[in-house]
Amino acid sequence: MAIYRNVQMSFWTDTKIVDDFTPEDKYFYLYLFTNPHTNLCGCYEISKNQMSIELGYTKEVIERLLKRFIKIHSVINYDENTKELIILNWHKYNWTKSEKLRKALSKEIELIKNKDFKGFLLDIYNNKDTVSIPYQYGMDTTVTVTDTVTVSDTVLNNKKNYQKIIDLFNNNCPSLSKVTKITEQRKKLINARLKEYTEEDIIKVFNLAENSKFLTGDNNRNWKATFEWLMNPNNFIKVLEEQYKTKPQPNPEPKTNTDIYRTYKHSNYNFDELEKELREPKRAAEPPGN
Repeated sequence: MAIYRNVQMSFWTDTKIVDDFTPEDKYFYLYLFTNPHTNLCGCYEISKNQMSIELGYTKEVIERLLKRFIKIHSVINYDENTKELIILNWHKYNWTKSEKLRKALSKEIELIKNKDFKGFLLDIYNNKDTVSIPYQYGMDTTVTVTDTVTVSDTVLNNKKNYQKIIDLFNNNCPSLSKVTKITEQRKKLINARLKEYTEEDIIKVFNLAENSKFLTGDNNRNWKATFEWLMNPNNFIKVLEEQYKTKPQPNPEPKTNTDIYRTYKHSNYNFDELEKELREPKRAAEPPGN
């Protein structure tokens, strides 16, 4: 019997999806809703390796996406030990008051290994108010049910943070055009990247850009990357994943005697003429005036 998962059309018009999600985020979120491991309760077992194989992403990309969806988007949680993933608002769109469904839900919830995940869903099942699931692995932010991003805007809009990112760019990318002014566009780009990535990720991108021949002008247009170009979401992830990394040139192997012989420029001698000159004695030069 075929199993279907419904995705409401409002997914594409939701302000959070439109404003905060990159195209990659949307793809990953739809996968979390519809992959073959999903169940009725919205909490299911899935390993990072399974996600990597099914999506065609590396494990590093999967880890980055999970981190972003937990810390920044606050729409899921993941237990590294039990390999259970919970979609926090699954119940809003997939649970009904059907008694048949409630019996099936009750059985699935009882099988959940993570106690926090189980308690969270039991509270919803029993119509109790549920605020959050504590994250047990030391993340900096609390995952909330309301889908609100918990990164403080007051932190991101701090002038010191803007200047710090600009200084990191100028110091780590001396081959690129120096940034001298903090514009509104640059503020938006810095805010957006800090919501998705860590400061270490940004430093890595700057270092990779500086060490890339292509991004520093070694191309057929003599084009160089700019701060705005690097902080663009599509370009940022490409640089972070080392798509512009300069490939090391192989060291040339030392030449052998055979190679030297092949490259030696030989003279064209007429050996018959040489032999004739050697055998016939040279005539003595006649004195002048005879």
